[in-house]
Amino acid sequence: ASQLVFLKKKYPSYASFAGQTVQEIFDGQQLSENTRSLSVHVLTSGFLKNEGGSFTFVPFSNELQVAPILDFCVFDFDNDGKDEVLMAGNYFGVKPYHGRLDSFSGALLKDENTVTLGHFAGLDFAQKSARDIRVISVNNRPYLLATFNNDSAQVYALTTHK
Repeated sequence: ASQLVFLKKKYPSYASFAGQTVQEIFDGQQLSENTRSLSVHVLTSGFLKNEGGSFTFVPFSNELQVAPILDFCVFDFDNDGKDEVLMAGNYFGVKPYHGRLDSFSGALLKDENTVTLGHFAGLDFAQKSARDIRVISVNNRPYLLATFNNDSAQVYALTTHK
């Protein structure tokens, strides 16, 4: 209703809006034949698995569904010759009655089935809104730099690298 002001007049309460179809909310002139109706069927976070040029959506486990994942960093964090994916997120830009989405502590995805939550990896991302994570090099040593909305940046020494 904040974007479509006429809805505030047509529907003065949530109860009067509830259960209405799109055709009942908008008249025929507002819904022209050029209007497309799109539906969302999956709201989980996940990744697309490439299976010989055909992609399949693979949802992350429930432990990674607690808040939005907003940034990824690909790096060989455990120095085994294979890249892992570090994830960070959380989001505070919601209305106060929804509450902040802030319980994701980050996670390290080693492979499709091996996830280490951030607090088990020594990361302090929970209750912060992560905006960017990246590996930087200082004196030829890798460090993880994490930046957050309205909070101090954090720098982590990657101890598996010499």
